[in-house]
Amino acid sequence: LKRKSGIIVNVASIASFNPTKYMYYYVASKAGLGMASEALNAEMKDTPVHIITVYPGPIATPMETRVKELYEDLSMADNVPTGSPEELAERVKKAVLNREDRVTFPDLYKLSRFLPTFSTWITNLFAPKPR
Repeated sequence: LKRKSGIIVNVASIASFNPTKYMYYYVASKAGLGMASEALNAEMKDTPVHIITVYPGPIATPMETRVKELYEDLSMADNVPTGSPEELAERVKKAVLNREDRVTFPDLYKLSRFLPTFSTWITNLFAPKPR
């Protein structure tokens, strides 16, 4: 605020509004960050500081690979839409340049924001169990 400019990008997760069983701590921390970011965005609306909240779904990274190693029977999980880190980075860059409020990627997961009960039910129906 002192500099009269600035952009803050907070990376939450689709888990913020689509909780998955067996991921209690991750879901809670990402939901807290997501809501804090959204609240800060509302507070900063009439200031030169812009807040962007990023809600990535599954992204093809070493973290995703490791998570899959920790769960059994991933037959359904292997079929969920997964984004690339490069495309996510491009989406965030675009959001910064265009002063967008949020990024949800891959695009299919935007439905989770508007149909949270249904998307949570589906997610938990097919969620694999930890080994």
